[in-house]
Amino acid sequence: LMETIQLSRCENAFAHLFDTEPANDLYGPLTTVQRMRVVALCMAWCFGITFVGVQGYLLVRTNRSHTVALVSYSAEVFGLCLAFLMPSLGGIDWLIWTTPSDD
Repeated sequence: LMETIQLSRCENAFAHLFDTEPANDLYGPLTTVQRMRVVALCMAWCFGITFVGVQGYLLVRTNRSHTVALVSYSAEVFGLCLAFLMPSLGGIDWLIWTTPSDD
């Protein structure tokens, strides 16, 4: 949730995903890693919503299919992998674009 707020309000990444105009006054245009973060975030939200939907379905119905269990498990695993990828992408972006000071 906090990554969504940061990308949408602070970095304006959703509004400037497909253009090269400066997203805000501080950073300028979006970097490739910021665009990757937006894509990974959208995919994580899709997997999370799928997981919650399947779990809701399983709450009201008895599971007689391995496919339903596989979809639930896969959505959970992929969603969590993408969620844990977010800080790594932020760190990679910081490492690439931060220059050491010239003392």
